[in-house]
Amino acid sequence: MTISYKIEKSPIPIFWIDTSIIIAIARILSGKSNEPSQGKNAALLYDFIHKRVRVGDLLCPRGDQRDEVFKGRSIFRSVDTSLSLGLKFRDRFSIQNYEIRKLMSAFISNENTINLSYLDAFESDPCSDKAVSSRVYTDVDINLIGDISKATAKKRSLSTQMESLRRKNIEDKVSFATQFKDELQGDIIAIKLATERVVQARKEGLQPTFNDLGALDKYQDMYSDWTNISGKQNDTASFEAFLQSEHYQGSPHILISSMLAAKLMTSNSSIEPGDAMDINHASTILPYADVFITDRKKRNMLIDLKLDDKFNCKICYLSDVEDIISEFSAS
Repeated sequence: MTISYKIEKSPIPIFWIDTSIIIAIARILSGKSNEPSQGKNAALLYDFIHKRVRVGDLLCPRGDQRDEVFKGRSIFRSVDTSLSLGLKFRDRFSIQNYEIRKLMSAFISNENTINLSYLDAFESDPCSDKAVSSRVYTDVDINLIGDISKATAKKRSLSTQMESLRRKNIEDKVSFATQFKDELQGDIIAIKLATERVVQARKEGLQPTFNDLGALDKYQDMYSDWTNISGKQNDTASFEAFLQSEHYQGSPHILISSMLAAKLMTSNSSIEPGDAMDINHASTILPYADVFITDRKKRNMLIDLKLDDKFNCKICYLSDVEDIISEFSAS
C-alpha cells in the first residue's frame, strides 16, 4: 500500500520564517547587520510581510521558536510579534499528535489517502473573518528555557552526539538509504529501549531518568489514543503493527524528520547546534505552509529531497526574496 496525502492549504498564504531569518531581520532593524546583501533582502522581506499581514492577505504565524533565542531576545520578540500579530501555530507536539490520530483512523479503516488541512495546525481557523479583523498584537514573554546555561549546554550536547554519529557514519560509508531506513524506526526503537530501562530501574529500586519517563509517557499516550480510536482494549499487537506500517512511517512529520536526519547524518558537513530544532520546525510546519523561508543550507537540503514538490511549498532563502515578493504581490 502506498500512502498519499491531500493537504488543504490555507486560502490566505501562510509564510513561515526560520529563527535564523528573524534574527537577520532583527539585526538589520537594530543596525547591527554587517552583511549588506543579506541586510537588504531581510529588510525587503520584513517590509513586505509587515504590510501584507495588516491588510489580511498573508499570514505569518510564529512557531516554537522563542526559546531558541538566548541573546537579543527583546528585538527578536519585537520582530516576531510585528510579523505574526500574535498568530501562532499549535505547538509541534499537538500538530504531530493530531496527524497520528488521523493516521490511526486511516490504518484501521485501511484507507491509503490521508486528508490533512492547514486547520490541523491551528487552534482555530486563522482565515475566518473574525480572526482576520480582530487580530491584535500580543507579546507575553513566557520564558520556558529556565536556566539559559543549562539549555545551551543541552543544545551543545545534542549536537556533539549527533556529530559523533555522523563521523562514524562517514567512516563506515553509511548510505542515505540505509540511514533513512534506520531513522524511520528510530523513534519507536527509542521508546522501546526507554520502556525497558524504566522497568529495569524500577525493579532495582532506582529512579528512571527524565528522558526515559518522557518516552514512556509518549508511548502510553499514543496507545491510549489507539484504544480510543479502535475501540479495543489490550490490543497491543495491532498497535505495534500500526507503528511498523506505512501509515505511521509515512506521516508528514515522521517522513520529513527521517529524511532530514538521514541527510544530515550522512553529509560531509558538520552538525550545527541548531540542526535538531530545524528538523522539528520543518517536519511539523512545512506541510501546512505555502512559503518556508530558512537558511541556505536547509533550503538546498529540503529542495534536494524534493519536499517542496511533495508538500506544495515554496522553500526559500533570503537571496530568493525578490522572487517571493514578485510572485505573491501578483497573487
